[in-house]
Amino acid sequence: MKTVFQAATAVEAHMVSELLHQRGIQSARVEGEYLQGGVGLLQAINLVRVVVADQDLVMARQIIADWESDQRDVSSDVDAAVGDKMTAPAKARQSGVVMLLLGVLLGAGMMFLWHKTPITRDGVDYDGDGEMDVRLLYLGGFLSRAEYDRNLDGRIDMIDNFRANGMVKSSRGDTDFDGSFETIYRYRYDQIRQIESDTDNNGSVDLLMQYQHGELSRATIQNMPGSATIKHMYYRLNKLVCAELDEDGDGMIETRIDYDFLERPIQQSRAGEGCTRIALN
Repeated sequence: MKTVFQAATAVEAHMVSELLHQRGIQSARVEGEYLQGGVGLLQAINLVRVVVADQDLVMARQIIADWESDQRDVSSDVDAAVGDKMTAPAKARQSGVVMLLLGVLLGAGMMFLWHKTPITRDGVDYDGDGEMDVRLLYLGGFLSRAEYDRNLDGRIDMIDNFRANGMVKSSRGDTDFDGSFETIYRYRYDQIRQIESDTDNNGSVDLLMQYQHGELSRATIQNMPGSATIKHMYYRLNKLVCAELDEDGDGMIETRIDYDFLERPIQQSRAGEGCTRIALN
């Protein structure tokens, strides 16, 4: 496999991969997205890339080059339009003091609206179909929300909400792309802290994933909030190392299973303290 595209974001990598799939290059896949450290979709720190099979490299490069050329053309048109509009204030100043005062008043009104109204200022149309695949919404001049169409089907399936300081506060995701946002991501200091998911879409969270310093430490499966836990799974270096579960459905965790490096069960015993210590050490 050869790297054909170095992405700025994980979302961008998936969209380029999907673009290549649509053009017939089925070997395209995304690598490196789980090395981001859980800091939100906008901060991939150049670790995410798209790779293709050796025989598809030349064609993939041409498809991406054509796509990037289209993006530059759109950007140039936008810059030119903005430049033309920027000449208006200069001409207005030449009309004298009256026009200057009107300009000041108009500017004040625009600033008021800017700080009170969420507007879409930026977006990206990765596949060139005329629909924005990434939409960035601003409030008071600061990024407030980012919306993503990760599989390019025309529907938003991921939403990031940001604090005023630019850090990710929480996210909502449609992880199975069925049109229902069943997963909530919570962050602390721009690192993923917890994921809550309703995997069977019955209105109750049944999968809870907890993170320490952005790394997965424990996953819990339960029937409904407040009900007895079915299973705890403990992780180290993103691998399952230990699990505790209720095998007979009596509401009590009674079985512990230890796993090897390949996540194969190697030992079963009665549950007790120990899984937490193994996962954290």
